[in-house]
This record gives sequence, structure tokens and C-alpha cells, in this order.
Amino acid sequence: MQNAPTLRIESPRLFMAIQNPTSPHRQEIDGWDVSETYLQESPEGAPSGVGSYRIIFEANPTTSDEALKLYEAGVELAELLEKLWLYVATTPLSGPRFMLVLVPLAPPKSWATNYEDVYRDLTARESGIHFDHFEICPRFWSYPLDFPLRDILTVREKYLTADETTKTLIDLHFNAHLASGLHAKEVALARALELVAALLPAHSDAEKEAQLPAEVRNALTRRLSWLYELSNRRFNTRHVVGRQNKPALLPPMTRDEHAVFVENADVLLRGILSYRLGIQFVVAAKGSPSPTA
Repeated sequence: MQNAPTLRIESPRLFMAIQNPTSPHRQEIDGWDVSETYLQESPEGAPSGVGSYRIIFEANPTTSDEALKLYEAGVELAELLEKLWLYVATTPLSGPRFMLVLVPLAPPKSWATNYEDVYRDLTARESGIHFDHFEICPRFWSYPLDFPLRDILTVREKYLTADETTKTLIDLHFNAHLASGLHAKEVALARALELVAALLPAHSDAEKEAQLPAEVRNALTRRLSWLYELSNRRFNTRHVVGRQNKPALLPPMTRDEHAVFVENADVLLRGILSYRLGIQFVVAAKGSPSPTA
């Protein structure tokens, strides 16, 4: 009888330059051999020292029933690591959602377009270079101190014993990163900020801000009062109109307000959740995005 095939689940490639590497981590979880790999390969235009990182799950089921159970457990683990990566590397594991350099455009669902073919052909005529395949996608790299798998699995252990309020806030935060569509991210962040306001043991915004850990306050570039003003008094977020007896439309965020609101809401949520999980608060790395064709 032939040996059963190895079942695998792999993360997307992450590009990083590990500053003080020790050794890759490996751990058995729910029947899976969970490990990390790091190869000295990088996207074009990346700085020296950037390599390709990936998390790999492997298992050797001997029956189809066992394969199904392992796969279900593996998908659940992958989904959990995807969201908890926010508190190790400041983004979901599959990459930044708030800082995309290029926002892909598409017509409404079920509509069709030949834009990619036309754009490729016009580019070829203009440049004299013909492409068999043309794709534009963002590349990001980060600079962790060490291999990150050990840290993310430590966060997982903290998460498994966390209270339901903490888990709910993590879900709200993660859903804000995933959200797409008109005002979806802003509304999702505003909902999460509403829960944060209820959790901080104070009355006024200034008192609530004073309760934050110093490293979180220092990472914010706006006061909590400003965040909650935009969260409640902008058309993009929780409310559409002002006072009920004077139903005028609230103003939308300006482009600058939007960028600062998203950045500061994310910092606040990561800070509060790092504190509740009992882990170190990680300041967003200044990795360099590079669009490549």
C-alpha cells in the first residue's frame, strides 16, 4: 500500500528582514506539525536582507475521516493566526488592508470587463514590450527582531483563555481590516471604538485617555475626543444625520481626516487588546510598500 500523502496548509509569503534571528520554531498543535520557513529571496526593489517567510502546517492522515477532521482544525487554526497576527506584526497575516498602495477597481457583481486585456495591449503598443502576463500588486516588508511563530503561538494561548468581551473586540477589529465597500471600514472601526469606550473605566474622554498605557498614548497622534467626534459626527461612520429635531446630513470625513482616523483607531484597538491579552504592544513597523509589475 502506498504511503498516504502529506496534508499541508501554507500561509502566503511574507517579506521580512529578521534583525536578530535565533532559530525557526516548530510545534505540534491539534494534530498538525506547525513550522516556519525563511528563504533568502525577495521581491524586486526590496532592500538588502529581505527574505521570504511562510508558516506551514503538515499532517499525515491515514483515513479520509481523519483528513477531514484535521483539515477543519487546520482551517480554524489558520483563521485564528490570521487575526492574531495583528498583535504581533500590526496587520493580518495575509498582509496590510489599511495601507494598500493600489485599490483594485472592479465593476459591480456579475458585470464583465476586458479592461486588463485592453490595458495590457495598449501598454505593449506604447512601450514596445509585450507581456504574457501583467499584474500589479503591492509588496510589503517588515523588520521583526526574531522569527515570529513562537510569538504568535504565545498570543494564541492568551486568546484561548481570554474573556468573551476581549474576543468580541478582536473580531470587531479584525473585521474592520477585512471590510470593503462604501464606508465599511469606518463603520466597523466606529463599532469597535464604541466597545472600547465602554471598557475604559472613566467618564470623560480625557479621563479615559489617562487610563491608557503610556506607550499607547504616545503612539496616538490625535486625542480620544477627536477620535470619538469623528466616530459619531461624520457621515462615514455611525450616524448619518445630527440632532433628531434638525435632521441635516453630517459632513463626511475629509481625505486627511480619514487617513488619521483609521491609523489612530487601529493603534488604540491594538493597544487596548494587547493590554487585555497581557502581551507587548507592538508599534506599527515602517516597512516600505513597493508596487511591482
